[in-house]
Amino acid sequence: MWHDHMWSGPGMMGWGFIPMVLFWLLVIGVFVFLFRLFSGKRSELSDDSSIQILKDRLASGDIDQVEFDSLYEKLKRAH
Repeated sequence: MWHDHMWSGPGMMGWGFIPMVLFWLLVIGVFVFLFRLFSGKRSELSDDSSIQILKDRLASGDIDQVEFDSLYEKLKRAH
């Protein structure tokens, strides 16, 4: 009977799909981990450049110390 072959044979209809699903979950998990690892470094760089721009604005007199402190705290909370 074909039902017996379906559940005990080498095909993908039996338990053979479990290792395949685990493999693809592992591959996807590695890609997600690598993406988050490398995308996190970019956000730190943009955070540093944002703070540098803020420092430059303070030095040039565009903003005062109170506004600098307020914006600096907002940047730190956002990241």
